[in-house]
Amino acid sequence: MRAESILALDLQALETQLLHLLRDGFRPTVGMLFCSPTQDFKAIMSLFKQYQIDLAGCTSAGEIVNEALHEEAIACTLMDLNRDYYQLSLIAPTTSDDDDNTIGRKARAFADNCFENVAMLVLCSGITSDGEKIISGLKAGNRNNIPIFGGMAGDDLNLKKTYVFNSKKYVTNGLLVLALNADKIEIKGLATSGWKSIGATNTITKAAGNMIETINHQPALDFFLKFFGQFDQTNVKGKNVSTMSAQYPFQLERGADTTVLRVPITVSEIDRTIQLTGSVNSGDKFKFSISPGVEVAEQTVAEFEGFKTDIQTPDALFLFSCKGRHAALGPFLEDEVTGIYEHWHKPMIGFLSYGEFGNLKNGICEFHNETCCLVTLRVL
Repeated sequence: MRAESILALDLQALETQLLHLLRDGFRPTVGMLFCSPTQDFKAIMSLFKQYQIDLAGCTSAGEIVNEALHEEAIACTLMDLNRDYYQLSLIAPTTSDDDDNTIGRKARAFADNCFENVAMLVLCSGITSDGEKIISGLKAGNRNNIPIFGGMAGDDLNLKKTYVFNSKKYVTNGLLVLALNADKIEIKGLATSGWKSIGATNTITKAAGNMIETINHQPALDFFLKFFGQFDQTNVKGKNVSTMSAQYPFQLERGADTTVLRVPITVSEIDRTIQLTGSVNSGDKFKFSISPGVEVAEQTVAEFEGFKTDIQTPDALFLFSCKGRHAALGPFLEDEVTGIYEHWHKPMIGFLSYGEFGNLKNGICEFHNETCCLVTLRVL
């Protein structure tokens, strides 16, 4: 399979590069595309429809192309993948009973009907979706532990509205699934974070979906602010807290040796609650965690170097990295992206997301925050 990565700063530049590739004899069938909400994604949809290229796309909070991180840009990988090897579906709620678990189950049913041995790349809404419920639905299929990778759309941290789209329609609340024939396409991936736990174990004593009401029987927001006592409790803004908490994500226990990270996306000053991007349960245990600085980026790059030894050279790579990592790591995140790309020097795109889907080392797919998830694609 031939894959070509494109960085464009506007629609015209995207079309110019596409036309150059077409004149060179390249005939892409499908593209994955991530773009800032400042870009005209509706015009991008029309462009792909005009050239009869299938499209899997979403808005983002930062764009990755090969070795570099960009802002307010368009990141795209075009592939001449055999159309018999994949199918696309954009699934949105049709009734008030269609919660995120139902959406995930519908996506999994679609994928299972496409191929007997299936893998999935998924993109979902980044503010309205509950990632924990989506992954629960996606895992409810014919076989256990199928490859599932992807990310939640972003909107440059405006926290207002995100979009998921193909070449025909877009949604602000839904999920796009690219179902792949795993007998024809090898898809591998790994999710890693590098965060270290700090402090004592805490208990979420009351929660409703992705809303934490109390921690250790105290109002959740009050507990959070008191734990990190330098914050002013009288002047709290949701966006400010979500930025601060990117430095100290919740490390939730998921069994004896497994944890996943969660980051508050907004808070309520009135109710003193904290809203996460994925649901939790009353009784869940967690510790706060902290980044050890540049060591996180170095550790992540080293993790993927070890991952590389287990796979053959891929045709294309996709990187889903949490926007919270950018807030926590700053310029070190660019070092992380560069280091990952330099392992392969193959076409790579990605985006800064509001949540990630990917396998841990134990092979089980989870929903993550503050995590870097790499996916490799190779036609067999």
